[in-house]
Amino acid sequence: MVQRSATTYATAGGLLAQFYEEGSAHCQKQGKSFQPVTQSIVDGIPYVRRGAGYMTFRCLNEADTDLNRPVMEKSPDIVIENRQITPSNH
Repeated sequence: MVQRSATTYATAGGLLAQFYEEGSAHCQKQGKSFQPVTQSIVDGIPYVRRGAGYMTFRCLNEADTDLNRPVMEKSPDIVIENRQITPSNH
C-alpha cells in the first residue's frame, strides 16, 4: 500500500501519478508486475487542507492469471444499511 499526505495543495491527479510510480517501482524491484486494487484520493484546497490519499496494489508474476483480470473498484462514499425487521429475519 502507498499512503501519502501531500506537502503542498496537490491535486488528485498528481498524487495518483506518484502512487502509480512508487507502486510500479516497488514491484519492478521484485521482478513482478504492478496491479492497482483500490485507491482513495482527496484534492488539496489552498489554505484549507493538503491533498491526501492511499492506494493498495498487488505485485504479480507475469504468468499469474489475476494479472489479466483488473479488480479496481471505487469504494462507496456512503453505505446505507437497512436494519428493518421483517418476518423472515427475526
